[in-house]
Amino acid sequence: MIRGLDPERAARLAPLMSECQRVLVQDGMEAVQRLLAMRQVDVMDSIIVTLDLVEAGPGAVGRAKEMVLLSRARATQLERHDEWVSGLLNAVKQSEDADPV
Repeated sequence: MIRGLDPERAARLAPLMSECQRVLVQDGMEAVQRLLAMRQVDVMDSIIVTLDLVEAGPGAVGRAKEMVLLSRARATQLERHDEWVSGLLNAVKQSEDADPV
């Protein structure tokens, strides 16, 4: 279990972490990511669960984040996020172009 989680979040994620540990052993990390995506576990909680499964040490949070965000199971979410950010940046640029200071 990850230290520093608030008790409510830790209690909510504990059964999922146990289940994901079993899935990891049986089917690997991509299967874990598919399970998390299929259950619509949000990205932050997915990173926390994944962090619990990876080896601790320097860079563990970064590795867990990459495993979640670069998972094939999250490809559609990542595409939607990229489209949303692109649309937001375009809107900001158009607003700036339309209203020069």
